[in-house]
Amino acid sequence: MKRSITSKIVALAASLHKNRINRSIRKATVNTVQTTNGNLELLAEKYELSCLIINTVQLNMLRIGSKAIKFELYVDKHSPVYLFGDEHRVRQILNNILSNAFKYTVEGTVKMTVTVEESGRSEDDVILSIIISDTGQGMTKEQVDKLFDEYSQKAPRSGMSITNNLVRMMNGDIFVKSKPGKGSTFTVRLPQYKIGADEIGARVAKNLQHFRPSNKTQTKGWTPARRIAGLSTNKGLQRYNNEKEYLSVLRTYSNDIRSLLKKMEFVDDNKLEEYKIIVHGIKGASFDIFAGQVGDAAKGLEIAADIGDLEYIGKHNRLFIKATGSFLDKLDDMLSTIDTKMYKPEKENLDSELISRLLIACNNFDIDDAEAIMAEIDYYKYTSDDGLADWLREKIEMTDLLEIECKLVKMGVQS
Repeated sequence: MKRSITSKIVALAASLHKNRINRSIRKATVNTVQTTNGNLELLAEKYELSCLIINTVQLNMLRIGSKAIKFELYVDKHSPVYLFGDEHRVRQILNNILSNAFKYTVEGTVKMTVTVEESGRSEDDVILSIIISDTGQGMTKEQVDKLFDEYSQKAPRSGMSITNNLVRMMNGDIFVKSKPGKGSTFTVRLPQYKIGADEIGARVAKNLQHFRPSNKTQTKGWTPARRIAGLSTNKGLQRYNNEKEYLSVLRTYSNDIRSLLKKMEFVDDNKLEEYKIIVHGIKGASFDIFAGQVGDAAKGLEIAADIGDLEYIGKHNRLFIKATGSFLDKLDDMLSTIDTKMYKPEKENLDSELISRLLIACNNFDIDDAEAIMAEIDYYKYTSDDGLADWLREKIEMTDLLEIECKLVKMGVQS
């Protein structure tokens, strides 16, 4: 893959940022990178680094299950609050590496270190550096050599060829050190741009260091006996340990897969690489929630894309989109039924005292207290809150306490 093409993309993103052009244009700047297998898109936009980290960690820590794994997270307090780059692709890279770290570690430690360094090119040019290490089974030198081989049928870790392609596409670097029986360390360095001079600071860095998803076990309205074809809810509950986490994952899955299905509607020779990445993502997400039928079908399309079998894709793609859409409709109906609650007394707006308490809980990164306050808020149905209660509920389910804090402060809430 030629890096000169990506360099032009990065230069364009820098130009957009430095010239301070219309923010809405900058937020949705789509840059196309020509790869050997087709067109793959980069969507450069402003994103919040702490939210990226929380969302990635929250999803992958659920993979620990009952394994005796200690997770350590370190984020440099001098890291910028906002970066400019392709947040979705960065998250995809981290998810692939972190999920493999948990998968191949039976017991021990998984550690992620995040720093942002100056690149030396300009004031706004930075390098997002992520180091993910584990004390798992490790790999031999021969396995490491084959790690990024997209044609290898016996790759030691799944999804790494795609991860490597994404890193190279962003003009970044990825390094691997591993020893059998000792574990592995992956280092990823990605060029990004910082927006503004604000740093996350010591308090947020400390909160991130101690961040852990909530372990509460009860979710009103959920009945494990409910069934929809193609989804093994019993296995899902066993994997995610508690009902609340599993429901949160199912909601995220439904939203994410719907958006991916829209990108699958048109496929040709020039879009095979992007198509392969999309169906790979659907395959992995589906197997994670034990939606085996969708996962198997996506796997077949991924194999076809890998070998360039457009005939197979032509025969099965629309059927897959239709069948998966129908599955998501049934999943949404199930989730809606679970979320349906008894009649609530009505109230115009949220109580200001509860909102102030919630801000304090977010400041302290106290997930349990935030959930308890949300339970009090949920006692009423609000008629004039402009959807604030629903938004708060969604963010608390995703443990996005930093985002809640930012919104409440902008609203003028006092702690």
